[in-house]
Amino acid sequence: MSSPKRASDFVIGMTLAEVFLLLLFLIWWAVAAERAAIAGTDGTISAAVLAQQVAELTTQNKRLNERVEKLQTDLEALRVMYGAASTSPDDIIKGVQIRVRDARRGAPRCVEDSNTLIEADVVDGITTVRLALTADPTTLASLGDSAVTFRAGQELRDNDIDRFLARVAIFYAAHHQCRFDYALNYRTDSDYRIARTTLEQYFYPTSHIVQVTSR
Repeated sequence: MSSPKRASDFVIGMTLAEVFLLLLFLIWWAVAAERAAIAGTDGTISAAVLAQQVAELTTQNKRLNERVEKLQTDLEALRVMYGAASTSPDDIIKGVQIRVRDARRGAPRCVEDSNTLIEADVVDGITTVRLALTADPTTLASLGDSAVTFRAGQELRDNDIDRFLARVAIFYAAHHQCRFDYALNYRTDSDYRIARTTLEQYFYPTSHIVQVTSR
């Protein structure tokens, strides 16, 4: 027959084991509850993590879309500002270059590809003007009227030059003060000053400014 002391020790040992098991159960329950709180509907951690990543990517995508829209708005503003053909980087860069070039000129070109309108000779104080062979035919037609016509290669002297320059001034007023280019052959410094004084009121000089020894 067991002694009372051994029976008491056995009861205490059983009680401690039950308490230990209870603590293990409570710890397991707490962990399971935490996992369930962050898990997806299927009860797995991977589903919860995936759902969180999707939410983060959705937020990031929204921010990127907003930035793209802002950049598109900025590009459109640049296109309008510089008169570019489109919002492509190449067209905007070209538009900027044209604006810088025009700023240096003081006025934009009237014709982008064939803006040289006249070739002038000033020799011994006598000015002769030829309409450039490369001059735009549409532009020459708009400078004339029913009574006066101009053609590429045509030579002008004296009063014809004055009438032509008057027509050019009218053209400028109707086309936002653009400016044609001119080429020049001159003989003396005095000839050069005459050309600068008269022609550069109407035209922008090209790189073809040449001093000659005779006609």
